[in-house]
Amino acid sequence: MSGRRLNASATVEAAYIVPFVFFVTIALIVLILMLYDRMKLCGDFRSVLEYGRIQIESGERVDADELKRVLSEKLTSGYLLCDVTDAKVTVAGEKITVSAVIVMRSPAGIAGFRMPGISKVMSYTVAGDRERKMRLIRAGREIIEGWWNDAD
Repeated sequence: MSGRRLNASATVEAAYIVPFVFFVTIALIVLILMLYDRMKLCGDFRSVLEYGRIQIESGERVDADELKRVLSEKLTSGYLLCDVTDAKVTVAGEKITVSAVIVMRSPAGIAGFRMPGISKVMSYTVAGDRERKMRLIRAGREIIEGWWNDAD
């Protein structure tokens, strides 16, 4: 063996950096999957709310139990990392409210890890809201177009 010594500093630095990069990568993947599950839940809520809103606007009686059954069917599949619990549907006149809780299915969920703002999800709709919003958008568009034409 010649008198040449090998420098091991790259190995020591890699021993610190590689686990950190691995942890950050896994944490980002878990976060993305949790956000995907939350967005899927919001989409399921929107479809149930739209179903109920259409029933109200067509003059039919809206049954909260039927909406809860429809919601339960939607919540049974498609979630990657979380389970949805405590699904609730309430109908008060023309207002329909839907809420649920997302619980992580992974070991982090068993340990009690929950992300604030993601665990409890709630949404509501009021029949007639869409038409009012469309009238406001149309009025705003007319104001902007009038302003734009006056500026020319």
